[in-house]
Amino acid sequence: MSKFRGDGGLSKTVTATSGGTPALLDPTVEALPFVDGGNYELLGEVARGGIGRIIKARDLRLRRDVALKHLHEGRTAQTRFVREALLTARLQHPSIIPVYEYGRFASGEPFFAMKLVHGQSLRDARLS
Repeated sequence: MSKFRGDGGLSKTVTATSGGTPALLDPTVEALPFVDGGNYELLGEVARGGIGRIIKARDLRLRRDVALKHLHEGRTAQTRFVREALLTARLQHPSIIPVYEYGRFASGEPFFAMKLVHGQSLRDARLS
């Protein structure tokens, strides 16, 4: 089992507990609830984008696989990342991947857990 250190490495486990709902008008990392380690078993990186990466993880509380999205190391895009997490969590539509949980690790690094979706990327779909 991997344990999540909150420093971008992959030998980790994470516990996330949501305590309160931050205001969408305050998209700062400090507005997010803290996460205690232990509830996510990390299974490996699935994708990497401009500001973050997606890691396949097992939610040990609900016994389901999820996609954990978090920032690359560094804090340059934190406001944008937190705003994305907060706004996406409020949306409900069949074409939008649901957000199950958001927060920040003990290190202060923001994350959100989403439904893990299998298939090709939008980029690959456009090229085919």
